Amino acid sequence: MQVLTKEQLEEKIFEIIGRTLPKDVDPFWMQLFEGSLPLDGVRHWAKQMYFITQEFGRYTSAIHANCDVFEVRHVLAETLWEEHGRMVEKKDHPELFRKFTRAIGIADEELALARPLPETEALLDGLLDLCLHRHFVESLAGFGIAVEGQATKGIPIFIHVFRHKYGLDDEAIEFWTTHAEDDEVHGRRSLEIVLEHATTPTLQQGVLDCVRKSMERLMLFHHGIGRGWAPREAERLSA
Repeated sequence: MQVLTKEQLEEKIFEIIGRTLPKDVDPFWMQLFEGSLPLDGVRHWAKQMYFITQEFGRYTSAIHANCDVFEVRHVLAETLWEEHGRMVEKKDHPELFRKFTRAIGIADEELALARPLPETEALLDGLLDLCLHRHFVESLAGFGIAVEGQATKGIPIFIHVFRHKYGLDDEAIEFWTTHAEDDEVHGRRSLEIVLEHATTPTLQQGVLDCVRKSMERLMLFHHGIGRGWAPREAERLSA
């Protein structure tokens, strides 16, 4: 493999992302995007999303610890600061998400008792291993571009649906309005760092491999949420 230009590497990254995205939307996600999913289904989804949300800071910390480039560590430190709500009390991202889950009827105690689905565990374990043990450039590709960067695509839909279909106010959806901006910035930062520092064939191949693996785990995570809801929905309909 020859060294790719930045433009070629970026093209290959998004080619992998586009190829991994499902061609058809799972019925569970279609209902969620339309705002027709029963509230119990939204709660089911939110509990699994919380496992990812509360780990984002750890993943960024792991990449920061493994990074030997000060300028990149500086960017990652800023990302961590944002994850912690810019050090404003009760503005850290896990707390904003808990504010959202309370608004849809999940008490903090119930959220704490939730258990990850197998697909959720696979994504969590895969991202932690990625961020702890791979080169920081590969970690930022697999986490910052493939996971955090892709999150921005659904957030405007969620904001609209939660506001207009489920009747949540701006206070309740602050997590989503905050991430509409923050995740886009984080994803762009990750892409810029990856394109700047992936300058060898080995690193560039590692970047592409990590993007592919993370995207595959992310799609399984999404599928798992729908799969986990299906038995409950069948029980509800038969009751």
